[in-house]
Amino acid sequence: MKSMSKAVIGLYLALGLCWVGASGWFGFGCSSQPECRTDRDCVNSKGPEFLCFEQICRDQAVVLKEQPVGPEPGKEPGKEPGPEPQKDASVGPEPGKEPVPELPPIEPDPNAGNLPLGAECQDHTFATKADRCATGLVCVQFDSLTSYCMQDCSTSDQICSANSDGRTVCKQVSWTSDVVPKAIAVCVKIAQSGESCDPQQSIFCQRGRANNHLVCDAGTCKQGTLCDSAGCSCGGQSKVECDLTQKLVCDYATNKCVSGLRAFEGGACGNYKGAQRFCPVDHVCVPYGAGTFPDICLRLCNLNNPANACQHRQPKSMKCIDVGGGRGACIQDSCLAQKECAFQSYPHICQIQGTGQNRQVSCNPLPFEGPNDFAQYCALNDKAKSCKHPFQCTASYCTIQCRVDDDCKAWHPKARCFLRNTVTGINSCGFQCTDGCPSPLKCREGQNFCEGTAP
Repeated sequence: MKSMSKAVIGLYLALGLCWVGASGWFGFGCSSQPECRTDRDCVNSKGPEFLCFEQICRDQAVVLKEQPVGPEPGKEPGKEPGPEPQKDASVGPEPGKEPVPELPPIEPDPNAGNLPLGAECQDHTFATKADRCATGLVCVQFDSLTSYCMQDCSTSDQICSANSDGRTVCKQVSWTSDVVPKAIAVCVKIAQSGESCDPQQSIFCQRGRANNHLVCDAGTCKQGTLCDSAGCSCGGQSKVECDLTQKLVCDYATNKCVSGLRAFEGGACGNYKGAQRFCPVDHVCVPYGAGTFPDICLRLCNLNNPANACQHRQPKSMKCIDVGGGRGACIQDSCLAQKECAFQSYPHICQIQGTGQNRQVSCNPLPFEGPNDFAQYCALNDKAKSCKHPFQCTASYCTIQCRVDDDCKAWHPKARCFLRNTVTGINSCGFQCTDGCPSPLKCREGQNFCEGTAP
């Protein structure tokens, strides 16, 4: 093998390639197992300055500094080396090399739908199979109105290696809404500077470090900045991306990268489930009742032109209301059951108050979630005895709004849609005494419906 310059040797060492004697440079790292498959692996094991290069964790600043600017010695520009001699497949794996493990089978998800990769999707209690992604895909929200089905690799980075369409990199794109958030990672294709980027096509720009980072701007990868600590300026016209793998988001109220998670329209914002959650640009975090209800992200609107200010969720009917401080925000003003509410990332309920010209309709958030399930006893204004989402406390037990009996039978085979509020006109699921009251409900004396009783 011809001698190599120090610059080229330095590059090989920086990339973690191994010397195997007379056969030359070979392999990634000096072990048979890759050190990483995603940037997240390196960030977790070595720190935020390390990223995954060719399955080796490397300080990107060192790699970029040591890269040669010209062709390798002995190699003419524009010339590619000839093909490697074919290996005899019957010989088996090379000594010291372990065969690539087979991927575990994907278990069928009973809640999965039929939507394919790249389709717009929904993922909430009332989403139908026609709204949900197929097995193996996850519905990822990118803004208040847009969510796409993407191939989930959160449990195994190896899932992406089987793809033949370029989506071979497992990239973290979001966090779950759990009390302890879990990373959501998907299979993506990486684009370079000047190339097209599109989350719907699973094409993302090359991640870098500090100023050596690409951001997706109007569908094209452009030079930007990755901020991996709180305090960076963001928002506006700046091409600064707050590093979500470090749980950083842009607070558009201050245009600074801050520690927290992103919330979208209709979602809980402020301090929720132990984390600060920040609304997108052109939204406002509106309080609904401290201690009982969460704050909710609502889209800002122009109070001086309320008739045309909230057209973004058609055919849902929205109106612009005053939320204080001279600001307007969009809320839904037409519904007859909570499944008709547009906001579901935090469950909302349809509420109608008053009659005649004073009749007010709106979708409002449920109280904070409690421990009690459908048809279990509950008590208003007592969090320890309140309902799980998406249920509400009616007739002293946890139930749900409905339009037809099938809305109720999805939760209990004896439930029917007959509890009608004669003032609001909204129905809820209930149980008739003639069908038998499920425990712990009791039949109200002289009436043909069941009600909750305190244990």
